[in-house]
Amino acid sequence: MTKKPGRQIITFDWAIKTVLRDKANFDVLEGF
Repeated sequence: MTKKPGRQIITFDWAIKTVLRDKANFDVLEGF
């Protein structure tokens, strides 16, 4: 993964969304 100054914020935002989505999926799986 190449790090560029202009894409740092985008990558950070993408990381947060990915973590939140993974956590949501984990919670759903735990519900079952």
